This record gives sequence, C-alpha cells and structure tokens, in this order.
Amino acid sequence: MRAADGDPGDCLDHADAESRGDVLHSGYRVRRDGIAQLYRLAELPTGLSMTSGSGAITGTPTVASAATTYTVTVTDANNATAAATFVLTVNGAVTATQAIASTMLTRNHAATSFTPVTGSGGTGPLAYSVLPSLPTGLNMASGTGAITGTPAWRVRPRPTR
Repeated sequence: MRAADGDPGDCLDHADAESRGDVLHSGYRVRRDGIAQLYRLAELPTGLSMTSGSGAITGTPTVASAATTYTVTVTDANNATAAATFVLTVNGAVTATQAIASTMLTRNHAATSFTPVTGSGGTGPLAYSVLPSLPTGLNMASGTGAITGTPAWRVRPRPTR
C-alpha cells in the first residue's frame, strides 16, 4: 500500500516506518517529512481491531469469517487520502472427534484400515500424529489419520484413566 502522494518511500508498513525513522504518535504515524497519517478500516471480524496510527491489525478472532475484501483508507494531516484493499479469511478452530473408541487387532493379520479420530476446521491441510507410538507393524497416515498395517503382536485398547 502507498500513501496519497504516491511517493514510493511512503510505505504504510509499521516495521518499514520504524526502519525509516518515522515516529508513531497517538493514532498517527508522523513521517520524517512531518506529514501525519491516519488509517481507517470498516469493521473487522469480532476480536480484531486496527490501530489507527500504524495500520496494524491485532487481536484474536472469535468467529470464523469467509474471505472478505476490506478497504483501508489512509488520511494524512492535509486530508489527502489513499485507499488499498486486502482479503482476510478467519478459519474455524481445528477440532478432533473420536470416530472409533476401541478396536482389537490380531497378531500377524493385516488390519482393515481404520481412522480412530477425524479432524476438521483449522487451516488445511491437517496433519495427524499419535503418541505413544503404535505397535510394530502399524502406521498412521499423517494426511488422513488412517491406521494400516499388520501388528507384530496382539493389540488391545489401553485403559483410560
């Protein structure tokens, strides 16, 4: 994004502002040339806010939101404005659901593939892992959570505590 006067040195990035020696003051970023800038944005998803002085979006989103285009308007001390857009998506939290509570396998007999836990939400792709390690001969597919293989000994469900 660029400021209203189009000067390529007027980046709106907070880190860039600090590296150029600009100073942030109570809602405005004052550039070395003395021009102040104010950032404005329509309402963000619940839990997020934009700092008017730096343009930084901070917080923890509390609701999922489909891809939405937002327009940021920058106004300097002379009331000159410029605008640019960005797209923001807030994914739902990742969840894990028990699909198979217990199973019993027989030594030296191939297991029929099964998925004991399914995942959803979050930002894909999801990755699955298991602790403690599965018995020798069994493997969990990291992309699906499916367990396959042939156990080297009889496997029983572990008691829950």
